[in-house]
Amino acid sequence: HRVGGWGHPLSDEGSGAWIGAEAARLALRAHDGRAAPSALAEAVLARFEGDPHRIVAWMTEAKPRDVATIAPLVVEAAAAGDAGAIGILRAAGAHVAELAERLVALGAERIALLGGLASPLDPYLPAALRPRLAAPRGSALDGALSLARTLAPDHPGAPMR
Repeated sequence: HRVGGWGHPLSDEGSGAWIGAEAARLALRAHDGRAAPSALAEAVLARFEGDPHRIVAWMTEAKPRDVATIAPLVVEAAAAGDAGAIGILRAAGAHVAELAERLVALGAERIALLGGLASPLDPYLPAALRPRLAAPRGSALDGALSLARTLAPDHPGAPMR
């Protein structure tokens, strides 16, 4: 089953790119006076030399991995108590939980979170999700290779069963 993960910017809720894009949106809203000034907004604007036009220009060309480079600013600001950053991470946690709930409804018995944001997102995940969480059995690449072997069992490189 495929649930979410249809790619940036349409369906990568809770990912580093999603978190980075939300931080950029918050910085632009703060610059406009539509959101309260904050350490996170200032950090994002500072990354673009205080020029909101640079944020917009960069975002139109940035790849998801580029946008994800803003996510550590969100994690850092949240750890310092920044309300906007905390809100972004809570929303990311809710998105991850929504994806996990659907996977459980489809029969998943365990959910493993991978990547550099798995640990920083942990405090923002709903308590109801915790019993389903399990330690990863390998990397994302290990999972992709296992899935490929399962889907193509007759391929010459697949292990014998």
